[in-house]
Amino acid sequence: MKAHRIMLVSILFLVLVVGAGLLSGIFLREAWRKNLLAKWVIVGAIRLKALVPVPSATRLFREHILDPIPKSVTELEADRAQEVFGWGYVFHFKINREDLSLILNARPFRRVYNVMYGGGYLDFEYDSRSSRSMIVYDSAEKAPTWFTPKRLFGLEGYEFHEEKYHQLYTWVVLYNAELGEAYVLAFNGDA
Repeated sequence: MKAHRIMLVSILFLVLVVGAGLLSGIFLREAWRKNLLAKWVIVGAIRLKALVPVPSATRLFREHILDPIPKSVTELEADRAQEVFGWGYVFHFKINREDLSLILNARPFRRVYNVMYGGGYLDFEYDSRSSRSMIVYDSAEKAPTWFTPKRLFGLEGYEFHEEKYHQLYTWVVLYNAELGEAYVLAFNGDA
């Protein structure tokens, strides 16, 4: 039922945006010329996405990280992160080293180094010659209070990504063995 309501709201939003543009030919010409209509649709999609409730952390963990959930996982939290044309979730939980290996063995993760978070971006290096930067929370989004990755800098990081059907799937695992605490970022977007 919620899915139907969400779809109806999405269609209604698009009809309103396009309808407003069609009512004014001058506006439509200017919007296309300045690419404003595309910007409105993208901003509207982001705002509409924010209205859709985030599924339970348990369900998201099973869908995007591992099913079944390892026994030592506690204090599981999840949030929808920045991703306009796909999905993005940030997870935070307590886990022991043994169960962390279950997550790391679920995909061919590789070790990453010099992990840093700032300005909404997560940066890391594969080695001294290659690195990557990915947006987690943009300036318009507010990260949840439990999202404190600065506590994990300099600790263990792992990454896996693959491209399927012009979509880039990315998983990043950050682990603090001393605290038994992990973050997992699971993202999908245009490649």
